[in-house]
Amino acid sequence: MVSSTGESHQLFHDYDYRRAADSPRLWRPKMNEFLTSYSSDHTLLWALLIIGVVAAAAISLHLFWTGVFQAVAALLGRRPKTPEDAG
Repeated sequence: MVSSTGESHQLFHDYDYRRAADSPRLWRPKMNEFLTSYSSDHTLLWALLIIGVVAAAAISLHLFWTGVFQAVAALLGRRPKTPEDAG
């Protein structure tokens, strides 16, 4: 897009995604090389690594949100439910 002053401006919808995909910038070439070679050479270890990362993330998020909900309950002054409350 060219403005009234003659300056060329690139808008969001003018971005050429094909040109950007032709030459990817590698910010961490060693990490990229490790990920591509390790996943194809050691498939079982790669699968276990992925399972471990997902499990660690799930446990971390569970502990985080449990702490947040307990802190909110403590701030609001509500007592936790016990089995005696049900009957």
